Amino acid sequence: MLVTRSSEYAIELVLYLVTRPLEDSFAPLNKIAEEISLSFHFLGKIAQILVHAGILKTYRGPNGGVALARQPQDISLFDIVSAIEGDAFLNQCLIRPMRCADDNPCPLHDVWSHIRSDIQDVFLNVSMDSFVKS
Repeated sequence: MLVTRSSEYAIELVLYLVTRPLEDSFAPLNKIAEEISLSFHFLGKIAQILVHAGILKTYRGPNGGVALARQPQDISLFDIVSAIEGDAFLNQCLIRPMRCADDNPCPLHDVWSHIRSDIQDVFLNVSMDSFVKS
């Protein structure tokens, strides 16, 4: 698996916010969790990470919730996944995560290196505005 369930949920959360009508400002997390069928508490933890990464912003109070902190075109898939997984999420080996390195390569090391580069390019170049309906 390339990304964890946490990253999948983070992408779903951002997609939800990206595809909402523009007049809505902050969306309550409990409403989001219900609409996309995710655990409210787990979604809350993911939202905190995305707020810390500058992808989301929060507002407390009766009209509070979460909203995008940046424009959709300024948020890439890489931004979201690296916020959750860390910057090196693609650097981990597929078959020997703790032992594979340039000086001690596994049998897939060179192949994965090329694939990893291609995947990183896709993640960096796909921004969230590509999911907004015109």
